[in-house]
Amino acid sequence: MARGAGRRELRGEGRRGQELPRRVAVAVAGIAVVFVVAYLGRMVLAVVAALLAALGAREFYGMVARKGIATLSRTGIIWAASFPLVAGLAGTPEWVFAVTVPLGLVLLLPGALRLRPESGPATELALSVFGAAYPGALLSFAVLLRAMGGDRWEGMAILFFPLVAIWVGDTAAYFVGRTYGKRALAPRLSPRKTWEGAVAGFLGSVLAALMYLPAARWAGMDLGPAAAALLGAIVAIAGQGGDLLESLLKRDCGVKDSSELLPGHGGVLDRVDSLLFAFPVTYLLLRLR
Repeated sequence: MARGAGRRELRGEGRRGQELPRRVAVAVAGIAVVFVVAYLGRMVLAVVAALLAALGAREFYGMVARKGIATLSRTGIIWAASFPLVAGLAGTPEWVFAVTVPLGLVLLLPGALRLRPESGPATELALSVFGAAYPGALLSFAVLLRAMGGDRWEGMAILFFPLVAIWVGDTAAYFVGRTYGKRALAPRLSPRKTWEGAVAGFLGSVLAALMYLPAARWAGMDLGPAAAALLGAIVAIAGQGGDLLESLLKRDCGVKDSSELLPGHGGVLDRVDSLLFAFPVTYLLLRLR
């Protein structure tokens, strides 16, 4: 028994060792793509964010379908893409929601009226709305952050504040959790997440925010060291909350990854789950200052 368990552990370590180069390669490529897209301007970012929102909505509806629940998926995918597109055109959250909420009602109403009473229409309609708003509305805040500094380098610098904080935090959480992790953070949701990794991720995000402070100030973000550290801490908590929420959704639907779109990384929702919460939190806190 012990010998067999040892062999299984070695095989697991081998698979994780083979997985790491793929994860690094995809991550490096992804960072490069994000940089280029953000550099090309708000509307280019809006189009790419709309594509990601549509893919994320499609993944969500696919996970829900595994539970035997039907949704208005085609309409929801279109609605999800509309949030970032409107953000690119309007540049303010007030206009985004003033346009997309009525649009969603118009798009969903015909399908909702065709739902059968015996099929659980309330659940189907609620999941259709959530599946569109979850990736679509939250990703629109990436475009709104870019718009804060206009189509200039300042806009990129503002957008990259939560990106850098989350990326550094995720990297610290991954390596520390993998090497030193002992105590499970949320064993029923994600057995591989540990308290050690979560603390490392939190501290990594705070440190990244402090290191990013000169770029943030250059972009017009009125932050001192204490404010930057606090914003980094809030972004870290929001990001880890978003990660755990997606783990809850996947566990409920009985899937390991939202899709197999990205080798070694899962699907779109697996990659942006932390950012989905970090973007709106950053935008709101910057608007309140």
